[in-house]
Amino acid sequence: MGGAGLSCATSELASAGTGGMQIHLDRVPLRDQTLSPEEILMSESQERMCAIVEPAKIKRFLSICKKWDVTATVIGEVTDSDRLKIYWHDNLIVEVPPRTVAHEGPVYQRPLAKPAYVDEMAKKALNLPIPRNDAEIKAAILKIATSPNVADKSWVTNQYDHYVQGNTILAQPEDSGLVRIDEETHLGVAISTDANARWSYLDPYEGTKLALAESCRNIATTGARPLAVTNCLNFGSPEDPGVMWQFAESVRGLADACLELGLPVTGGNVSFYNQTGEVAILPTPIIGTLGVIQDVRKRTPMGFSQSELDIYLVGRDEITLAGSEWAYLHGERGGRAPRADLEHEKRLIEFLLEGQRYFDSAHDLSLVDLRHR
Repeated sequence: MGGAGLSCATSELASAGTGGMQIHLDRVPLRDQTLSPEEILMSESQERMCAIVEPAKIKRFLSICKKWDVTATVIGEVTDSDRLKIYWHDNLIVEVPPRTVAHEGPVYQRPLAKPAYVDEMAKKALNLPIPRNDAEIKAAILKIATSPNVADKSWVTNQYDHYVQGNTILAQPEDSGLVRIDEETHLGVAISTDANARWSYLDPYEGTKLALAESCRNIATTGARPLAVTNCLNFGSPEDPGVMWQFAESVRGLADACLELGLPVTGGNVSFYNQTGEVAILPTPIIGTLGVIQDVRKRTPMGFSQSELDIYLVGRDEITLAGSEWAYLHGERGGRAPRADLEHEKRLIEFLLEGQRYFDSAHDLSLVDLRHR
């Protein structure tokens, strides 16, 4: 029960079946006893689930919950009607067909307009220093490596249990995380999330496509095949026509890219009103990709295992500093965002998978960005 809490979970479960449901909100466990019925119904209840259990199995179900110290309460029952009924202390406060909540919510026709800054930024010339000699190149590498966006994050990630049940094969720093399904088949799942808000600011359509391309590339460099996509789309106020345009362009970019790459979007979320006063965040569509590798023991690592190996740069060599980390570190924002070549990305993914047995290591280069691969 995430966004929209019980209202979402109950209506979706009921509409996915053939009957109705009745819920008693006064039975729901609360942290805050002062919550009103509508707040209980809409509360975004992270880390909680809504389960449907046959009556004959409830006692056993609750005993399992008790064993694992998981709070569980029977809050209602499935009915043979076609209505979702919600009660508060025996008072009926909601009675609707489940589908009207789960699938037929309100449709907003908000105005949208391309912000003037987009064309202005596209014409802007970047004034950036270009390293020319050994000393300047060394200084540039150190400057980028120590920036917060690129620096090592293990001081944060090591504080969490990222080796759950001992099946985590790859954690940071890697292009994608890799989890083993079991010890018998060695089947693995690879997961990667990517975004570059500066690209999306310059061109939200291309920026979203580039985020998906990078996420897929990070999956493929591990040796897994990208199979499905999720997203976390973050924007300012949708009441601003410019922000609404950014959002619409990002969704269009994601849809077009997924169609071209043949990837389904299995879920996601949208977060609006991320701003302080009139200042909104940069449009930040975060794209997550899931892939499958048949044998985690054959995965491609990121680090070098020995010296004197041959290093190959694979892919297009399109150099642009627009939206790059180097431009960000010098306070420069402008230029034209790179254009995603998804046909090329498909060929690159197939190359990475077919050539996996020949690689000692592989790594996606687009984070530092003098542009990809």
